[in-house]
Amino acid sequence: MANVMQAQVGNKEISLENITEYDQILEKLPAGTWYAQVQLETAKHPILLVSENVYDNGDGTMASIYADLFAYNEEGKIVKYGTLESTGTAYPLAASENFLFQAGNHHVSKVYVGEDYSAMLTKEDAVETFDKDGNAYYYYFSIDDGYAGAVEDESRLYGLFDEMAAAEVISFTEKK
Repeated sequence: MANVMQAQVGNKEISLENITEYDQILEKLPAGTWYAQVQLETAKHPILLVSENVYDNGDGTMASIYADLFAYNEEGKIVKYGTLESTGTAYPLAASENFLFQAGNHHVSKVYVGEDYSAMLTKEDAVETFDKDGNAYYYYFSIDDGYAGAVEDESRLYGLFDEMAAAEVISFTEKK
Protein backbone atom coordinates (compact mmCIF):
# COMPACT_ATOMS: atom_id res chain seq x y z
CA MET A 1 0.00 0.00 0.00
CA ALA A 2 1.31 3.44 -0.90
CA ASN A 3 1.43 5.53 2.24
CA VAL A 4 4.50 7.68 1.79
CA MET A 5 3.95 10.82 3.84
CA GLN A 6 7.38 12.24 2.96
CA ALA A 7 8.22 12.47 -0.72
CA GLN A 8 11.52 13.14 -2.38
CA VAL A 9 10.97 15.30 -5.46
CA GLY A 10 14.29 15.90 -7.15
CA ASN A 11 16.59 17.13 -4.40
CA LYS A 12 13.76 18.49 -2.25
CA GLU A 13 11.89 16.47 0.35
CA ILE A 14 8.32 17.53 0.94
CA SER A 15 5.83 16.49 3.58
CA LEU A 16 2.50 15.17 2.36
CA GLU A 17 0.96 15.23 5.82
CA ASN A 18 -2.28 17.22 5.87
CA ILE A 19 -2.10 17.72 2.11
CA THR A 20 -5.60 17.54 0.64
CA GLU A 21 -5.14 19.25 -2.74
CA TYR A 22 -2.49 19.16 -5.42
CA ASP A 23 -2.09 22.95 -5.23
CA GLN A 24 -0.64 22.45 -1.75
CA ILE A 25 2.06 20.20 -3.22
CA LEU A 26 2.77 22.65 -6.02
CA GLU A 27 3.22 25.46 -3.47
CA LYS A 28 6.01 23.46 -1.82
CA LEU A 29 7.91 22.81 -5.05
CA PRO A 30 10.72 25.14 -6.12
CA ALA A 31 10.31 27.38 -9.15
CA GLY A 32 11.44 25.61 -12.30
CA THR A 33 9.77 22.33 -11.37
CA TRP A 34 7.42 20.94 -14.01
CA TYR A 35 4.04 19.36 -13.38
CA ALA A 36 1.04 17.89 -15.17
CA GLN A 37 -2.37 16.71 -14.07
CA VAL A 38 -3.85 13.76 -15.92
CA GLN A 39 -7.38 12.45 -15.54
CA LEU A 40 -7.76 8.77 -16.34
CA GLU A 41 -11.15 7.11 -16.58
CA THR A 42 -9.72 4.37 -14.35
CA ALA A 43 -9.24 6.85 -11.46
CA LYS A 44 -11.75 8.94 -9.51
CA HIS A 45 -9.33 11.85 -9.15
CA PRO A 46 -6.72 13.42 -11.42
CA ILE A 47 -3.14 12.22 -11.09
CA LEU A 48 -0.32 14.68 -10.49
CA LEU A 49 3.01 14.12 -12.23
CA VAL A 50 6.05 16.17 -11.14
CA SER A 51 9.32 16.34 -13.06
CA GLU A 52 12.53 18.32 -12.87
CA ASN A 53 13.48 17.78 -16.50
CA VAL A 54 11.44 18.29 -19.64
CA TYR A 55 12.15 18.81 -23.33
CA ASP A 56 10.29 20.19 -26.32
CA ASN A 57 8.80 17.16 -28.05
CA GLY A 58 9.13 18.92 -31.41
CA ASP A 59 5.54 20.14 -31.45
CA GLY A 60 5.71 22.64 -28.59
CA THR A 61 4.68 20.04 -26.00
CA MET A 62 6.98 20.10 -23.00
CA ALA A 63 7.40 16.36 -22.43
CA SER A 64 9.26 14.30 -19.88
CA ILE A 65 10.67 10.81 -19.59
CA TYR A 66 10.72 10.80 -15.77
CA ALA A 67 8.07 11.98 -13.31
CA ASP A 68 7.03 11.34 -9.73
CA LEU A 69 3.40 10.22 -9.54
CA PHE A 70 1.08 11.53 -6.83
CA ALA A 71 -2.52 10.43 -6.43
CA TYR A 72 -5.24 9.97 -3.88
CA ASN A 73 -5.39 6.72 -1.94
CA GLU A 74 -8.42 4.81 -0.65
CA GLU A 75 -8.47 7.03 2.45
CA GLY A 76 -8.70 10.21 0.36
CA LYS A 77 -5.13 11.28 1.14
CA ILE A 78 -2.56 12.29 -1.46
CA VAL A 79 0.46 9.99 -1.53
CA LYS A 80 3.44 9.43 -3.78
CA TYR A 81 2.82 6.19 -5.65
CA GLY A 82 6.22 6.02 -7.33
CA THR A 83 7.73 7.18 -10.58
CA LEU A 84 7.12 6.76 -14.27
CA GLU A 85 10.26 6.43 -16.33
CA SER A 86 10.94 5.98 -20.00
CA THR A 87 14.49 5.39 -21.14
CA GLY A 88 14.83 7.95 -23.89
CA THR A 89 13.27 11.05 -25.41
CA ALA A 90 11.86 8.96 -28.26
CA TYR A 91 9.43 7.59 -25.64
CA PRO A 92 7.90 10.53 -23.75
CA LEU A 93 5.46 9.71 -20.98
CA ALA A 94 2.00 9.45 -22.49
CA ALA A 95 -1.61 8.97 -21.42
CA SER A 96 -4.67 7.44 -23.03
CA GLU A 97 -8.19 7.63 -21.60
CA ASN A 98 -7.41 4.86 -19.13
CA PHE A 99 -3.65 4.36 -18.87
CA LEU A 100 -0.21 5.91 -18.55
CA PHE A 101 2.64 4.65 -20.75
CA GLN A 102 6.39 4.40 -20.17
CA ALA A 103 8.79 2.74 -22.58
CA GLY A 104 12.26 2.26 -24.01
CA ASN A 105 13.79 0.68 -27.10
CA HIS A 106 12.87 -2.86 -26.07
CA HIS A 107 10.03 -2.52 -23.55
CA VAL A 108 6.73 -0.79 -22.93
CA SER A 109 4.46 -0.69 -19.87
CA LYS A 110 0.84 0.36 -19.57
CA VAL A 111 -0.02 1.37 -15.99
CA TYR A 112 -2.84 2.94 -14.01
CA VAL A 113 -3.59 4.10 -10.49
CA GLY A 114 -5.78 1.80 -8.43
CA GLU A 115 -7.08 4.25 -5.85
CA ASP A 116 -9.09 1.52 -4.14
CA TYR A 117 -5.83 -0.39 -3.58
CA SER A 118 -3.53 2.62 -3.11
CA ALA A 119 -1.24 1.27 -5.81
CA MET A 120 0.16 2.02 -9.23
CA LEU A 121 -0.70 -1.14 -11.15
CA THR A 122 0.73 -2.55 -14.35
CA LYS A 123 -2.02 -3.45 -16.79
CA GLU A 124 0.33 -4.85 -19.44
CA ASP A 125 4.07 -5.02 -19.96
CA ALA A 126 6.09 -6.36 -22.87
CA VAL A 127 9.86 -6.80 -23.17
CA GLU A 128 12.30 -7.92 -25.84
CA THR A 129 15.62 -9.41 -24.70
CA PHE A 130 18.56 -10.86 -26.58
CA ASP A 131 20.91 -13.73 -25.86
CA LYS A 132 24.67 -13.60 -26.50
CA ASP A 133 24.12 -14.69 -30.11
CA GLY A 134 21.65 -11.89 -30.80
CA ASN A 135 18.53 -14.05 -30.78
CA ALA A 136 15.45 -12.14 -29.62
CA TYR A 137 13.10 -13.41 -26.92
CA TYR A 138 9.79 -11.84 -25.96
CA TYR A 139 8.06 -11.68 -22.61
CA TYR A 140 4.61 -10.40 -21.77
CA PHE A 141 2.56 -9.70 -18.67
CA SER A 142 -1.19 -9.04 -18.50
CA ILE A 143 -3.10 -8.41 -15.28
CA ASP A 144 -6.37 -9.29 -17.02
CA ASP A 145 -5.19 -12.57 -18.52
CA GLY A 146 -3.19 -13.50 -15.44
CA TYR A 147 -0.34 -14.31 -17.81
CA ALA A 148 3.33 -13.63 -17.26
CA GLY A 149 5.99 -15.34 -19.32
CA ALA A 150 7.55 -15.96 -22.69
CA VAL A 151 5.54 -15.43 -25.85
CA GLU A 152 6.23 -16.60 -29.40
CA ASP A 153 6.79 -13.31 -31.16
CA GLU A 154 6.96 -9.53 -30.92
CA SER A 155 3.28 -8.89 -31.71
CA ARG A 156 2.29 -7.99 -28.13
CA LEU A 157 5.28 -5.68 -27.75
CA TYR A 158 4.49 -3.89 -31.02
CA GLY A 159 0.80 -3.78 -30.08
CA LEU A 160 1.65 -1.91 -26.88
CA PHE A 161 4.00 0.42 -28.78
CA ASP A 162 1.09 1.16 -31.16
CA GLU A 163 -1.18 1.95 -28.20
CA MET A 164 1.45 4.26 -26.76
CA ALA A 165 1.91 6.01 -30.11
CA ALA A 166 -1.87 6.63 -30.25
CA ALA A 167 -1.86 8.02 -26.69
CA GLU A 168 -1.30 11.70 -25.99
CA VAL A 169 2.14 12.87 -24.90
CA ILE A 170 1.74 14.37 -21.43
CA SER A 171 2.29 18.14 -21.50
CA PHE A 172 4.09 19.60 -18.48
CA THR A 173 3.79 23.16 -17.16
CA GLU A 174 6.59 25.00 -15.39
CA LYS A 175 6.03 26.27 -11.88
CA LYS A 176 7.01 29.91 -11.79
